[in-house]
Amino acid sequence: MATLVMADNTAANRDDDAGSDVRTRRSELLCFMQQKAHVLVFDQLVKLCLDFHRKEEVLSTQNIMEQYLKGKRMSKRQGNDAMKRILEDMLKIVPDPAVELPTFFAIECD
Repeated sequence: MATLVMADNTAANRDDDAGSDVRTRRSELLCFMQQKAHVLVFDQLVKLCLDFHRKEEVLSTQNIMEQYLKGKRMSKRQGNDAMKRILEDMLKIVPDPAVELPTFFAIECD
């Protein structure tokens, strides 16, 4: 059973879409990746994400992640396995201590 990180509703913790100094941010896919990156085997985690999430969700999540890469961009992927390669790229970044990602959560309790 997945453990979801929940954030309180204070102004300091809400996402302002600027991507600067936000300690938490809503993204179901990145929340799952953060929680499972050290538990599941890389290929299994990529397959789970690929099977569960739609293309639009993956691309949206890629845009969110790029906000935290400090001027760097993720590679543009094309072809039949583009979504798989994008997920692999994101999963390589999630556990990287050099990249300061916020804590992602899946749902808001409003």
